[in-house]
Amino acid sequence: MPDTLVAIVTGGSQGIGAAICIELLKNGYRVCIADIQELKAIEFTNEQKSVYGEENITTICCDVSKESDYISLFEKTLKKFKRVDVLINNAGIILEENPRKCLEVNLLGTLIGCHTALKYMGKSKGGNGGTVINMSSSAAPSPL
Repeated sequence: MPDTLVAIVTGGSQGIGAAICIELLKNGYRVCIADIQELKAIEFTNEQKSVYGEENITTICCDVSKESDYISLFEKTLKKFKRVDVLINNAGIILEENPRKCLEVNLLGTLIGCHTALKYMGKSKGGNGGTVINMSSSAAPSPL
């Protein structure tokens, strides 16, 4: 179905990300689950394939803190589904013992995702446009 919308969900194999993927699938989207935890992502994807069909879901291992992984994510999703309409930047971590890694994933990962989405989805770049949703957990630190 060429007009079926396609969404990429980072951190999509568990928690809020998994719930988002299921809702998108229920609403007729094709979904790419992007997660650094490859085995969890594959397991979740296989569970959803039995419900929503193999043609509607895929998984791609992605470390959102690496631009090369984000580029590969978009390239592979486009190869499989021929389009990307939505990016949901949901991946996030809390590692108080490693604040640098938190910044790389939670801040830089989101920025890299937005930049990559613009490159592949932006109308000014030859794409069809789309939507980017940046998420934050209630577990995220709040300003004092």
